[in-house]
Amino acid sequence: MHFLLKKIANLHKLKLLTNLFNLINLGFLLSLPIVLSKLNYYNPATGQLCLMLVCIVFLKLFSYAHFWDDVRKFIYKMNKINGNKDSKNTEISKLDNSINSTDKLKASMYEEMDLIIKNYPKNVSFFALFEFIFMPVLCFQYKFPRTTRIRISYLLNYGIKIIICSGLQYFIIVQWIMPIAKVAVWNFNEENYLVSFEKLVKIAIPNLYLWLLMFYTLFHCMLNFSAEITKFGDRQFYKDWWNSSFIDEYWRTWNLPTHFWLMRHIYNPIRRKKIPKFIAGLVVWIVSAIFHEYIISGALAKIHYSAFFAMMANFPVQIFQELLKNFKLVSDRSTILNVFFWISFCFLGQPLCILLYCYSYYSDHPDQLNKPY
Repeated sequence: MHFLLKKIANLHKLKLLTNLFNLINLGFLLSLPIVLSKLNYYNPATGQLCLMLVCIVFLKLFSYAHFWDDVRKFIYKMNKINGNKDSKNTEISKLDNSINSTDKLKASMYEEMDLIIKNYPKNVSFFALFEFIFMPVLCFQYKFPRTTRIRISYLLNYGIKIIICSGLQYFIIVQWIMPIAKVAVWNFNEENYLVSFEKLVKIAIPNLYLWLLMFYTLFHCMLNFSAEITKFGDRQFYKDWWNSSFIDEYWRTWNLPTHFWLMRHIYNPIRRKKIPKFIAGLVVWIVSAIFHEYIISGALAKIHYSAFFAMMANFPVQIFQELLKNFKLVSDRSTILNVFFWISFCFLGQPLCILLYCYSYYSDHPDQLNKPY
């Protein structure tokens, strides 16, 4: 349906109607899993995986729509420049007097844009959208860096790693995290807050192992597996986030596909409207917080707001750390700051969220919470 809407959108008179149908289509995509979760079609674990996949498809379709909308707006502006004539025969590079023979990057960009405009709308193909859905990237573009062949040995290597790491994650959850979480929730209900705090600290180490395994499985094994199947050439999906000294460094480096999507489709469009960086950054955090809350609360079929406020808490921390960067005494202590980052990462973030959502789940399912021995 989304592909057909992009085809119809070439008709200028149907632009508003097409955008409306796009919103309905994307809204239906987000709402259907929530309805199924409410009807208890799946448990929270499988529900969370389904919602993550739904969010990935949503972000891809949004990027796909945004890209072709920008192309149509560009063609419309070109037509106005040319006196309402067909702009497909006009080379964009000739309209920019700043370009020169040594500016290869700019020349390449103009050549690609010329190719897109001249072939539009024939280049809006179902195969391109279908292939983009399976690529390890969230931002659509007309051409992607590609490899020449699929290496079977790489697929086997990453496939075996995915199976082993997934099994280890399941083992950690069943053997360590869930038993500790149940004890913590039980003692919290019995007002034994000191024991609950002890379990919060105790859950930090297995949770760290779980998170590192999850990160390695998803961002290294699965994305490289997907890249190898689709012959996707750019294999940088993360940077050295483990060396982060400040919280903004972590969020910019641990998940590059999502970071690029937020920059391209949220932050940059806002900044182009001359809106201050502070507001643009706040909107980015709000969008990110909404999606985190959607995945967690959708899986539990209950709005809890913990994920939303946990994500939004990063924004004032980021502002405070931006002020600290101006002091040389602080900026020169990168190793000490990295230690503080890992302490907060291990004990204040995810373990607390795990216990909060376990408490929420067992509050709705008290029959599953047995007295610990």
